[in-house]
Amino acid sequence: MTEFEFIDFQGIYGGQTHDTWVRKVLATPYEQRVTDVTKQELIELARRVMECDGAEHDIDFWLHMLEINIPNERVSDLIFWPDEYFDEADYPEGLSPEQVIEIALNDREVVL
Repeated sequence: MTEFEFIDFQGIYGGQTHDTWVRKVLATPYEQRVTDVTKQELIELARRVMECDGAEHDIDFWLHMLEINIPNERVSDLIFWPDEYFDEADYPEGLSPEQVIEIALNDREVVL
Protein backbone atom coordinates (compact mmCIF):
# COMPACT_ATOMS: atom_id res chain seq x y z
CA MET A 1 0.00 0.00 0.00
CA THR A 2 2.91 2.32 -0.67
CA GLU A 3 4.24 3.81 -3.85
CA PHE A 4 7.72 5.26 -4.11
CA GLU A 5 9.79 6.88 -6.79
CA PHE A 6 13.47 6.08 -7.22
CA ILE A 7 14.35 9.44 -5.66
CA ASP A 8 12.60 8.40 -2.42
CA PHE A 9 15.40 5.89 -1.84
CA GLN A 10 18.25 8.32 -2.39
CA GLY A 11 20.27 9.21 0.68
CA ILE A 12 18.99 6.29 2.76
CA TYR A 13 22.14 4.19 2.49
CA GLY A 14 24.27 4.77 5.57
CA GLY A 15 21.77 7.16 7.15
CA GLN A 16 19.75 4.40 8.77
CA THR A 17 19.31 0.67 8.51
CA HIS A 18 16.94 -0.79 5.97
CA ASP A 19 14.89 -2.26 8.81
CA THR A 20 14.50 1.19 10.41
CA TRP A 21 13.47 2.79 7.11
CA VAL A 22 10.84 0.12 6.40
CA ARG A 23 9.45 0.31 9.93
CA LYS A 24 9.17 4.12 9.66
CA VAL A 25 7.32 3.79 6.35
CA LEU A 26 4.92 1.24 7.84
CA ALA A 27 4.32 3.35 10.99
CA THR A 28 3.53 6.59 9.14
CA PRO A 29 -0.22 5.87 8.69
CA TYR A 30 -0.51 5.41 12.46
CA GLU A 31 1.05 8.77 13.32
CA GLN A 32 -2.19 10.58 14.09
CA ARG A 33 -3.42 13.00 16.70
CA VAL A 34 -4.92 11.21 19.71
CA THR A 35 -7.89 13.21 20.95
CA ASP A 36 -7.91 11.74 24.44
CA VAL A 37 -4.16 11.58 25.10
CA THR A 38 -3.33 12.28 28.73
CA LYS A 39 -0.56 14.39 30.15
CA GLN A 40 0.95 11.26 31.74
CA GLU A 41 1.06 9.54 28.34
CA LEU A 42 2.83 12.55 26.83
CA ILE A 43 5.32 12.50 29.70
CA GLU A 44 5.98 8.81 29.08
CA LEU A 45 6.59 9.48 25.38
CA ALA A 46 9.00 12.29 26.27
CA ARG A 47 10.81 10.04 28.76
CA ARG A 48 11.27 7.31 26.18
CA VAL A 49 12.60 9.77 23.60
CA MET A 50 14.91 11.50 26.09
CA GLU A 51 16.34 8.21 27.38
CA CYS A 52 16.55 6.65 23.89
CA ASP A 53 14.52 3.81 25.37
CA GLY A 54 14.00 1.78 22.22
CA ALA A 55 15.08 1.18 18.66
CA GLU A 56 15.64 4.13 16.33
CA HIS A 57 12.30 3.64 14.57
CA ASP A 58 10.50 3.51 17.94
CA ILE A 59 12.09 6.76 19.09
CA ASP A 60 11.22 8.47 15.79
CA PHE A 61 7.62 7.30 16.12
CA TRP A 62 7.32 8.54 19.71
CA LEU A 63 8.85 11.91 18.80
CA HIS A 64 6.42 12.32 15.89
CA MET A 65 3.53 11.44 18.19
CA LEU A 66 4.65 14.19 20.60
CA GLU A 67 4.93 16.67 17.74
CA ILE A 68 1.46 15.77 16.46
CA ASN A 69 -0.23 15.84 19.87
CA ILE A 70 1.36 18.95 21.40
CA PRO A 71 0.56 22.29 19.78
CA ASN A 72 4.15 23.49 20.12
CA GLU A 73 6.22 23.30 16.96
CA ARG A 74 9.46 23.32 18.98
CA VAL A 75 8.86 20.41 21.35
CA SER A 76 11.87 18.57 19.92
CA ASP A 77 14.06 21.60 20.76
CA LEU A 78 12.96 21.29 24.39
CA ILE A 79 14.12 17.69 24.38
CA PHE A 80 17.37 17.93 22.43
CA TRP A 81 18.39 21.60 22.51
CA PRO A 82 16.83 23.45 25.48
CA ASP A 83 19.52 26.14 25.18
CA GLU A 84 18.21 27.02 21.70
CA TYR A 85 14.60 26.86 22.84
CA PHE A 86 15.28 29.37 25.62
CA ASP A 87 17.79 31.31 23.48
CA GLU A 88 20.55 30.86 26.07
CA ALA A 89 23.91 29.67 24.75
CA ASP A 90 24.78 27.89 27.99
CA TYR A 91 21.40 26.82 29.31
CA PRO A 92 22.50 25.32 32.62
CA GLU A 93 20.01 22.56 33.27
CA GLY A 94 18.66 19.50 31.56
CA LEU A 95 14.91 19.23 31.63
CA SER A 96 12.94 16.31 33.00
CA PRO A 97 10.22 14.74 30.83
CA GLU A 98 7.63 16.37 33.12
CA GLN A 99 9.21 19.80 32.60
CA VAL A 100 9.38 19.32 28.83
CA ILE A 101 5.67 18.52 28.59
CA GLU A 102 4.65 21.26 31.02
CA ILE A 103 6.62 23.92 29.13
CA ALA A 104 5.50 22.64 25.71
CA LEU A 105 1.84 22.69 26.71
CA ASN A 106 1.96 26.10 28.39
CA ASP A 107 4.26 28.10 26.10
CA ARG A 108 1.70 30.00 24.03
CA GLU A 109 4.32 32.06 22.16
CA VAL A 110 5.29 29.08 20.01
CA VAL A 111 1.90 27.45 19.63
CA LEU A 112 1.04 26.55 16.04
